[in-house]
Amino acid sequence: MHFAVLDGGRSLKVEETHASHSGMYTCVATNLAGRANVEITLDILLSPYFEEISYKQEEMALAGTEVRFDCNVSGNPEPRVSRLSVSVGHSKGWPF
Repeated sequence: MHFAVLDGGRSLKVEETHASHSGMYTCVATNLAGRANVEITLDILLSPYFEEISYKQEEMALAGTEVRFDCNVSGNPEPRVSRLSVSVGHSKGWPF
């Protein structure tokens, strides 16, 4: 992880965030009179991405049979697939 402590320990900088950096961070201050702390939750947002390494670029089916196309997508917050475009110029909403 690429962290930098700045301002004499008063700041923590994450130089390049990744999903693995999500979690709880705690700032602790102490002196002769006692101790105080605050917890900060870091949630890394991720653009939608397809979970499968590679999708088939072509599908074949016999006329009159059913074909199904799955879009296994992830991200944070969790994305919703709302459209499946058809290359012949038609598109149909595809709610999940």
